[in-house]
Amino acid sequence: MNSTTTKKNNNRNNNNNKNNNNNNNNNNNNNNNNGSGMFNPPPRYTRKTHVLEHFGDIRDDPYHWLRDRRNAEVRRLLRRENNHTESIFTAYGGTKLRRTLYREMRERWKEEDASLPHRHDGYWYYTRTVTGADHPLLCRRPVDTQTTTTTTTTDADVINGSSSSSCSSFVRDVARLWARNPAAPLPRSAEEEIYLDVNLLMRELRLESVEIGDAEVSPDGKRLAVAVDCSNGREVYTIFIMNMTDVNYRQWLHEHSQLHRAWAEAVERGKQSIYVSPTTRLPPPSSSSQRSATMLNSGKGRGRVFGNNNNNNNNNNNNNNSKERSKSSEMSMEFPVGEEDTETKKEVTNTTLPSSSSSSSSSLSSSSTISMDSSSSSFASPSVTTNQTRGKQTPPTHKITRRIDVFDASDEILWLSPNALLYVGIDSKMRSCRVIHHDLTVPVDSEQADTICYEEIDEAYWVSSLCFTADECFAMFTVASGNCSEVYVIPCDVGTKRFITGVPVVRTSLTEEEEEEETEEREEDHRENNNDNNKEEEKKSESHNNSGSSNGNSIHEFKKENKCPVFCFLGRESHVDYDVDHHESFFGEGIGAWVMVTVNAPPVEENFRVAYLLDDDIEWSEKENDANSNSSSSSSSSSSNNNTYTLSSISQWRPLFAYDPYISVECVECQRDYLLISARRSAFPTVLLLPIRTLWNRWRSMNNNNNNNNNKKTGNIINRKYIEPLSLQYDTVDLYTIACQAPSRPLTEVCFSLKQLLQEQQKQKQQEEEEKKEKKLNNALDGNYDERLHGIMSSTEDTSFNSRSWRIIVTHLTTPTTTLGCTLEMKPKTKKKRNKNNKKGKDDKLTQEEGEEEEEEKEKEEEEMILRVTRLYDAVVCGTPYESNDYEASVVWVPSDYAFQNGPLNPLPTAVPAETVHIPVYLCWKKSLRVPGGNPMLLTVYGSYGDCCDVEFESERLVLLDRGFIWAAAAVRGGGELGVAWRDAGRRLQRATSVNDFVSVALYLQRQEDKEEEKEKEEKKRICWCAPGRLVISGASAGGFVVTAAMNLAPSLALGVIATVPFVDCLTTLLDSSLPLTVCEWDEFGNPQEDATVYKMIRAISPMDNIPPAGVVLPHLLLQTAWNDTRVGYWESLAFTARLRERLLGATSTSSRNINTNTTNTTTMRNNDGIILHHCEFDAGHGGASGRYQRLKEIAREYSFALLVQQAT
Repeated sequence: MNSTTTKKNNNRNNNNNKNNNNNNNNNNNNNNNNGSGMFNPPPRYTRKTHVLEHFGDIRDDPYHWLRDRRNAEVRRLLRRENNHTESIFTAYGGTKLRRTLYREMRERWKEEDASLPHRHDGYWYYTRTVTGADHPLLCRRPVDTQTTTTTTTTDADVINGSSSSSCSSFVRDVARLWARNPAAPLPRSAEEEIYLDVNLLMRELRLESVEIGDAEVSPDGKRLAVAVDCSNGREVYTIFIMNMTDVNYRQWLHEHSQLHRAWAEAVERGKQSIYVSPTTRLPPPSSSSQRSATMLNSGKGRGRVFGNNNNNNNNNNNNNNSKERSKSSEMSMEFPVGEEDTETKKEVTNTTLPSSSSSSSSSLSSSSTISMDSSSSSFASPSVTTNQTRGKQTPPTHKITRRIDVFDASDEILWLSPNALLYVGIDSKMRSCRVIHHDLTVPVDSEQADTICYEEIDEAYWVSSLCFTADECFAMFTVASGNCSEVYVIPCDVGTKRFITGVPVVRTSLTEEEEEEETEEREEDHRENNNDNNKEEEKKSESHNNSGSSNGNSIHEFKKENKCPVFCFLGRESHVDYDVDHHESFFGEGIGAWVMVTVNAPPVEENFRVAYLLDDDIEWSEKENDANSNSSSSSSSSSSNNNTYTLSSISQWRPLFAYDPYISVECVECQRDYLLISARRSAFPTVLLLPIRTLWNRWRSMNNNNNNNNNKKTGNIINRKYIEPLSLQYDTVDLYTIACQAPSRPLTEVCFSLKQLLQEQQKQKQQEEEEKKEKKLNNALDGNYDERLHGIMSSTEDTSFNSRSWRIIVTHLTTPTTTLGCTLEMKPKTKKKRNKNNKKGKDDKLTQEEGEEEEEEKEKEEEEMILRVTRLYDAVVCGTPYESNDYEASVVWVPSDYAFQNGPLNPLPTAVPAETVHIPVYLCWKKSLRVPGGNPMLLTVYGSYGDCCDVEFESERLVLLDRGFIWAAAAVRGGGELGVAWRDAGRRLQRATSVNDFVSVALYLQRQEDKEEEKEKEEKKRICWCAPGRLVISGASAGGFVVTAAMNLAPSLALGVIATVPFVDCLTTLLDSSLPLTVCEWDEFGNPQEDATVYKMIRAISPMDNIPPAGVVLPHLLLQTAWNDTRVGYWESLAFTARLRERLLGATSTSSRNINTNTTNTTTMRNNDGIILHHCEFDAGHGGASGRYQRLKEIAREYSFALLVQQAT
């Protein structure tokens, strides 16, 4: 039925296009009799009374019935809305424009691309993208361990040729290749293994769309666990376990099938995707090969491209019942994929087909050589035929050994050992609430295969972040709500890293019978422990020596058979939102510590502080400590339970850095020799570097007089002194400085002295502070803004804890992303030998051993820390040569009360009047197209959940900039750009602040100064950014709530509104706790079920409940939703569309809006309402289409809408 309907709609649209182009009526076309003569009319919605009453407020929801997805009328309405939208686009040239934009954006891509490799457990891992393929290929190649003896091999050594290892050669060749030609594809190596082809996996599983979560390789490197969304975007994942095998289809093509090889040649000649099935238009393989090749060439290699919804070829294959045809169809369904370099493709195209498979193999072996210069020795030509592959006639496939679907899963996986893993399960409301242990040593359908280790029963909390600590000594997972979290810690086995045996079982509540059984087990264990004290002491000693813990009981002493201990680091009763990591030598060898980043720890004004807790301060004990025993039992769903023990209390934590109001720390990445601190300064991300040597020296200086020598074996320190908090601005190196001074040419290297960098940084800070004093700024937030436009993020090069190398990613609005390789080194200086006999004063009283230690410390302090920086890669923009100097970017700080200062506009209500601050707005444009009177503008926003508006270069954006647009993004309150206070200012009872901020930004950008203002500002005249009446605003999800609420508040604010999966019916949704994630959402908006004040506030800002009355002109509106969206239901935007259309009853039809006419009278623009368009993706979820090409089509639709509405008059 659906395919028939689609055909009819396509025929109708084609006929309409012919009528419009030929300016005549086709009497045979019945679908064109719609009254408009140009458009498919929008559907009419049936009203059904549905009364909602809460706190005495009665609301009628006449479109509540649209929630029933089983109702065929709902799907019919969505399809009619799609047809109406498509007809509008077609009538005004939008379809052609959309295709043009899609083509231009795609031409800017480097479709045959690969990521820079990173090293992990003896392999280099990287991803590839293939032309015509929606999804990536995950690849790896081994590291030559015979020549690689250290884990600290750096990109600098690789590129400079100072290392002889094959892994260094590989990285050097990658960087050198892209330095010569950034657009060149990465050639294949004989050692390369494509262990996951997402495109192939989608075909094997027969999915229309696919999303991949974690894809984790087992510790022994032999298995792959991958989380696959098999639910068409509903975010319900299934875990697949597969053996690590090479699924390089193109190599298999060369080795075997004559038919497939002919297809490959035809694909090259026809410029088709390699994902076109070679058998969809061919006879069975049993037919003559010459005939097959002839038919293939006549068909020019065209067939079904995956990602499209055309299933005709599959239906034809399924209807053929012959064995040979079935075999051919099976080969087509399991069609794998590979990719070669350009030179290989050309040579394969020119190869003459041999008459036999053996000769074909030899022919291809001699012809399929990669044309590279001698310097690229690591790119050997692919091995075409091997003893293992010779004679195989089946295509390569993923060797799936088991499918784990006992529980619906999220996208997180963590291997505990080669035979066990953890994954996160979800409940019926799509909340991740379980940690599940899977045992691969038992059958998949066994009851012992899947064990629930932890289950969170409080619906306000969810489970996430399965990971190991940086030093790989502990596994962790986090249970969190919007403003509180607790981390559970699982110690690794004694003497191992990233290896845990046993099942870490934790329960949040126990029945009475379970409590009795648990008590009996503990008493029995206690008696056994008392009867065998000697063995227990040995266990304690052994565990202590391996864990570095000196106080309390061993962390392994009460481990039961087939169970391993689990500890809560800090319980939720402390109301602290925190992240944690562990460093085994934080203040010196054997002096380990935990590092915490707290978001809302007391005192409140010191949010985003970094703290630490020594291993010696933690008591790994079965007895509940003070923090746990004093915990309140205010909620029956609290995680305080009988078999989980809290390790610390907030009072034990020590500040590592003093609080800085201008820097918001987001996370700390621990490596053995340094810390990378991801932070935000002036709303832009940056990375701060702190060498561990700094902490070691501070610790030694504070505890130098303590009796350390007598306690080296135990790690105890008598009268221990903690270090003073460091300064984020003066004790760390801001890598933003490095990025600004980085080498401009690829493969060039610059060395920096950390000491000199810190000195220069301190001088710069002092100058900035003096300038701020001169400006006499009013508040702290005002002192935060400047015009910094570069974003800095860190990336791993080697996942080993001992690695001294990392990468930083430098982003900018108008400059393609740059990757820099960094290495921290110690450069010894000339040392003068000191004679301890010449010491005077205090030194004469030191013992010989203490004097030697001080001598050694002073010599170490003379070593200089060097940061070696190499420019590795600049992202390429293909197509028309791109010059970043032709474009410009800026950040503008807008007063948050601008819209409400003098005009009649009143802000949306908040519990407390919002403080006046300045909102950062990021803009970019093409210099030559800038107009003094203002340009058309696309302004985007999100402003929710503390998420940050990280702006970076996107080649897709150029199609707008090259057409005269200014692109802008507003970082309104509710986001996390300026810290937790910025977030809290736009949530719960202050939620309307996000909307008010956005309205001020939108009006400010369209402001034009009058003559008096121009006279007062002759020296610094302001140029209007956006021409009045030419603004298009855009937001997705919570951002869709912001733009639609702003539209209701100020209908004349924008010319057009693009709202994708918008949260427009927030009041009705938040009142229905049966819907997915509603309870979790209460932390952001408040709970309108129980709090009348919250209900009143949400009632006043809900877009659905505050639509302006008829007669108020609204802008053009494009609403986009997804059928499988579990976060924001499709019915919200559909009911919103119905209500907006309801306003137009008796008014001018929306389809009659004058667009693309020759009139020049702009005053008629607002004579009637804008067009209301609604589009639904039926094979997508909240995140939109799954493939990169499908996502590009979505962007093209939005951009074409923004361009089309500019023609409105």
